[in-house]
This record gives sequence, structure tokens and C-alpha cells, in this order.
Amino acid sequence: MTGAGDARTEEHSYVAVAEHKLARMFGAVGASRDRIDEATALLRDVTRPWGTRTVPRRLSYFSAASNDGAPIELSMGWQRDRTEVRATFEPMGADGSPAERLRAATEVTEALGRRPEVSLTRYHRIADLFIPPTPLTTFTAIHSMVWQDERAPWFKIYLNPQAHGRDRADEVVREALHRLGFTEQWELVRQRLAEPELSELDSELVYVALDLRDTDDARVKLYLRHAGAVPEQLEHLAGAAEEHVAGEVADVCRKLSAKLAPKPPITTFTLVSSAARPQRCTVNLPISPNMDNDAEGCRAVTEAFRLTGLDPAPCERALAALITDPEHSHMLNYVGVTGQHRLTVFLSLEAHPVPMTWP
Repeated sequence: MTGAGDARTEEHSYVAVAEHKLARMFGAVGASRDRIDEATALLRDVTRPWGTRTVPRRLSYFSAASNDGAPIELSMGWQRDRTEVRATFEPMGADGSPAERLRAATEVTEALGRRPEVSLTRYHRIADLFIPPTPLTTFTAIHSMVWQDERAPWFKIYLNPQAHGRDRADEVVREALHRLGFTEQWELVRQRLAEPELSELDSELVYVALDLRDTDDARVKLYLRHAGAVPEQLEHLAGAAEEHVAGEVADVCRKLSAKLAPKPPITTFTLVSSAARPQRCTVNLPISPNMDNDAEGCRAVTEAFRLTGLDPAPCERALAALITDPEHSHMLNYVGVTGQHRLTVFLSLEAHPVPMTWP
């Protein structure tokens, strides 16, 4: 039986806020009530016990999971033949302290591994590389659940390549990708970053992500943040990917009037075992705090759909259901553009005020 105090806690909890918005996202894409109930129940389950605690008035720890510092972020992805809804979360453990987050990162991952649809085989090959010698002031691992159309959800993990410091991130990633069989792909990216056109670009490894499934198309993803980037540099870097179309990235940046500062863009290289080069490069263009509000961000997202030839109507319905005061809100975090292949929109819970400075 839940007491009045418990009810108030859950009503103002991270998971309560996320469930409400997640249900609206699913509703916007025509999901059934059963599908929505299954998704929100899963979110509640994987974020126990911290997810149901009261949202603090002031943050003692700003999570890397989202742009408002909350440990949960939602996102949606569109391709020509499918739609994705995702919930990303950083396990907080008992009290959100660095030691508890470190413990919870491993504990939650192993718990997910007991699910029949999850494989930790690749994770276990490299996990030791991402365990810091002492608990980090930033994240150790972030997890993500992905729902595609009516299929069963699947899971991803984002590991911190700076677990041993930024100066050792390249070393950690090189060894991890060697163990996973992607040495050649990473070397191609490193060589591209060393070319004269990118010599002044401040690139920082921020995430290494794994699909936690044992399938032929399971991916590894590398995320790099680029301070001071200009469209031509992003275009040149994206050229390392097999499916890149020359001129596409610079064109999107220009036509969206992309604001690449103060918060920098992030590029994501997708690695798959069937390709000798990185398969794709996604350019994640920052929205908040670089744009004034969500109204400006929504216009940029709609224009991105138009440029890629994807139907913007489902995304517009979802954003209208989620963003009720676009002139004064800052939920939109990034829009990720993967050529003509895919668009992804990332949204905070806006459980806390979004900082309008960077970092």
C-alpha cells in the first residue's frame, strides 16, 4: 500500500515526468495503449529505486544523459521505413554519489544481461577498460532502451572513454576497438582527424556505445565533440564514412543556419562488422542553448526533415504534444542528421532549468 508521502514522491519524480512525456511520444506515432503501458512499465523497472524519488529542487550532480542535468532523456528517430522511440538513463544508485553511480552502472548492466533479448558478450570484452580507478565526477555508463515500431525493445550502453582522463581516451578507445575487431575503422577516423583540414579542430571522444544484442547488424558507435567546428570541417570528417555523400553535411549546416557554438556539435561514427570503413557518420547539431528557444529549434527540425526528404508530420505531432510553450522552453537538445537516411531528435525532460551557457 502506498502512503500519501510516497504518492507525492512519485508524482514529482523523474520517472513520473518521463512516463508522461514518453506516453505522449508513443501516442503521437499511433502506438496502442498496451504498447504505451509496456514501455512506461519497463522504464519504471530499469530506473528503480532512484527514478521514483522526488526531483530535487537543486542539482548536486549534473548528469551527462541530458541537457537539463536530469538522469533521463527521451529521443525519437525517423527513417523512411521505421520510427524509433528511445529513453536514455544514467543509473543513480542509492544516493547519486560518484561511488553509487559507479556501482549502479555495473549492476544495472548485469541486470539487463539477464534479459533474454540482451547480450553482454561484447561489453564483457571491453568493460575493464572503462572502469575508472576511482569513482568519476562524471558518468561511468549510460543506458538506452529502443522501441522500433511494434518490435520488442532492445538496449544500448554508452561508456565513458575518459574514464582514465581525457589524455588517455584515444588509448582506451584504440584498445577497445581492437578487442571488438574494429581497429582498421578507428584508424581511418584517426587519420582523417590528423589531416591538415582538421588540424585546428578540438575533437574530444565523449562516448563509446554498443548495441547490447547478438545480431549481425549490432553496432559500435563513436561520439566525438568538436569545439570551434565550422561546417566545412564537419563535412571533411564525415567523408571518412562509407555512405557519406560529398557536400551533404556542409549543405545541411548552411541551410539550417546551424549554430555550432557555444555548445559544440557531436559527430557519431557507426561501425558494423560487415564494413571495412565506418558505415555512417551522423552530425548532431546543437539546439539548446545555441538557439533562443524551442520555437526556433522546432523550425530547424522541420527544415532538416525537408532537406532529407522525410515526412515531418509525425515529428511535428510529437513535438506539439511535448512542447507546450515553445517560446519559453528549451527541451530540444540536438537534432541528429544521418544523410538522407535518418533524423533523430533529442529532448530533455526539462525537470530542471536548462543552462543557457556552455559548458
